[in-house]
Amino acid sequence: MNIAFESGINREIGYIILDVDFSGAYAAAMAVVARIDWDTPSKPVSQSEIKHLYKNQKALPGAVPIVFCHLKFSFPENSRHACLPVPSPYGLLYPRTGVTTCTGPEVALAIEMGAEIELLTSHRFFPVWDSDMKPMLAFADFLAVLNKEREKHDKETLPNLLLKEISNSFYGKLAQGIQHRNTRNLDGSSEKLPPSKVTCPHYAAICTGIVRAALAAVIHHAEQTPGVSVLSATTDGCMLKLPFTGEIKLDDDGKLIPPPLKIVLPGLYERLESLYPIRLLQAGRKNMGLSPDGWLESKHVGDEALTIKTRGYVLRYKGKQTFLAKCGHQLSNGDRLTELFYDEKIGKLTVKSLSSFQDIAIGKQVDLVTIKEERRVNTDYDFKRILGSDGQTRLAESVAETIAYRKAAEGVRKTGRRATSEAVELYRAGVRQHGGTEAAMRRQILRAIAQNIGGWRPKKMRDIEIAEMLGISANELKNAKRRRFVSSSLPTGKTLNRVIKEIAKKLRIRVTPLMRSVLTSQ
Repeated sequence: MNIAFESGINREIGYIILDVDFSGAYAAAMAVVARIDWDTPSKPVSQSEIKHLYKNQKALPGAVPIVFCHLKFSFPENSRHACLPVPSPYGLLYPRTGVTTCTGPEVALAIEMGAEIELLTSHRFFPVWDSDMKPMLAFADFLAVLNKEREKHDKETLPNLLLKEISNSFYGKLAQGIQHRNTRNLDGSSEKLPPSKVTCPHYAAICTGIVRAALAAVIHHAEQTPGVSVLSATTDGCMLKLPFTGEIKLDDDGKLIPPPLKIVLPGLYERLESLYPIRLLQAGRKNMGLSPDGWLESKHVGDEALTIKTRGYVLRYKGKQTFLAKCGHQLSNGDRLTELFYDEKIGKLTVKSLSSFQDIAIGKQVDLVTIKEERRVNTDYDFKRILGSDGQTRLAESVAETIAYRKAAEGVRKTGRRATSEAVELYRAGVRQHGGTEAAMRRQILRAIAQNIGGWRPKKMRDIEIAEMLGISANELKNAKRRRFVSSSLPTGKTLNRVIKEIAKKLRIRVTPLMRSVLTSQ
């Protein structure tokens, strides 16, 4: 789950912004996966069975029931968030309605969030039982050994880091070779990446489903807490805006110590710990020999965040940068990323990369050297949700709506302009934008005046008088009479309000609701 819920600056006195992560999320998820008994056929499950299976851990102590569903879904119309992932050309999306295939924990959470579910097919896979009739865990013992070995070495030492890397990257071996992917050899040839010895789509899918469900549950319940909002979410963590009036402490090196969520909002923290997906992560930690209490980490803190898009934000505290998510740009300074975000034009950056082994093998490069090239910067919102002119976003109704917005954003950028929410809305409405967004708005209002649409033309006033009051030529007004007026095409926001106010003042008219309705898309 990778989504930015806002775009722009967020800063408010009496609040902090806390960047929190699940600690070892994928390892913890793997540690509650039981070995599947492949000799026992899978069975379909009903909605009531799903609710029961994922209500408490008594159904399968220390392990997760492995359920996959293909379904239609619809979240309530006033939903702020959704939790069922739908594949798209732009990665996983989370629309209000759709058809998808996902895991049992996600379906159970969707039902809790009020979604209407129609199960098309479902499969529950059963575990191998030990002599005590407990599910035999697939990976917990191996992961526990890794953690025990890590404890023998100091943090940040090579053995400790190597064992940590083995633990964190092990999940990838479960999914290796499931989807077609080519790898290149040093001689420049390519071949299909084969499955690993532990590749299993069932295990891989249930692990990602647990983490997605846990993150979606945190987002849903955090936003139901008064004063709390979620700015963005990325894979296994999210950025929360929380009420806080205490002091942010410093460590011995003078660095900020992000306060634990347990201290900032104990009520929210306790509620999160009662949720089934979170209890799964805690059970996984326990199965690995770790403390269940360490499931959530506060990674960074600030009193201001500039959220740009997924994996793109600048976190500051008292004006100083505390963290930078670069959204793919080679930058070390958040101030530069901020400048690029607020620049009306598409900026450019010089990026550095090393020559590839393939280029060396085919003689395109003679050695491993640094290559510099200039690339266009993209700090526009990614429209995984639908962006408004105020920087707030809403759920997309469907994947089709998201794709339509993404294509519109790409179309705007191809013309050399920034894909702002206003520019994208105008593009989707078919309004030409030469001269920029504001110029396009002015042209549409002028056409409404010239063609007397919605009461925009002042009564008993000649063309020459209107032209003089607007400061334009009579020919410009005459041309506006012939041009196509696109009804309800202008996005609401500060720019349109300012333009309407300015034109109304020049014409000495009062803007009625009808006059606004013929212009705006909302």
